Amino acid sequence: SDTHTRMLADILAQRPIPEAGGHEAKSGRRPSSRLGKTAQAEREAFLAATGVPPGRGGPMRVVIDAGHGGPDAGGISASGLREKDVALDLALQTARELQAAMGGKASVFLTRMSDVPLSLEARAVCADLYAADVVVSLHAPFVADAGMSGLHVFHYAPGGGGQGDAARAAAAFENRLARALPGFPRAGWDGLEAGLVRSGAATWRVEQGARMAAALWRQLGQGPFAGKGGEGGADLTILSAMPTPAVFVAAGFLSNPADAAILEDAARRRELA
Repeated sequence: SDTHTRMLADILAQRPIPEAGGHEAKSGRRPSSRLGKTAQAEREAFLAATGVPPGRGGPMRVVIDAGHGGPDAGGISASGLREKDVALDLALQTARELQAAMGGKASVFLTRMSDVPLSLEARAVCADLYAADVVVSLHAPFVADAGMSGLHVFHYAPGGGGQGDAARAAAAFENRLARALPGFPRAGWDGLEAGLVRSGAATWRVEQGARMAAALWRQLGQGPFAGKGGEGGADLTILSAMPTPAVFVAAGFLSNPADAAILEDAARRRELA
């Protein structure tokens, strides 16, 4: 389908084939929002700074996942700002910043670089394809409590044990949308042996995800949400679907007017990235 073609073009753009020497894939779409041109510029700048990724065992591999996309707009603020646009803009800017800051110490990839829909399975396949050490999924949920605010970093907590209010609110909203797009079966995902392997690996992923979430939160002392937010576990479907340690970042809440105003400001988004 056209969606899968655009997804493949984005993936290949991050892993260029030296012999190809072709032209950049064009989707033929017009920018879907006022963030469209900004996102396209960030995409081009990121690709210009990204070479062929090194082999496994080299620099740390970070996959940045921009939540939602395509017909799945995610949350929508009172002013019409869409979560999918905020997530993509933050993902592209964060990828650029991280690539520049880490130099050869990290290889950065994205699950999507344009406004395309991706199922949970497709996002998980991206993590597999890039042999990710960690996946960071970026969101800006719209929750029932308009007072919920700030930047929150969540790791996977199976069953939701010990969830705080922000974690419960984010999971309630995001999990409802997570299965909206049909996925596809993953090879080797069924059967007793595969189940036992997944069970052992899941324990390790949860433990590593918790460590990474805590480490990330310790570094987030500045920015537009300084002093507002927290870190903890959440029963988020997107985190459970990942084959590698993963964290979920709620970069503000579009349901909160003050947070939405920050996310609507291009300068504040860049500061956040």
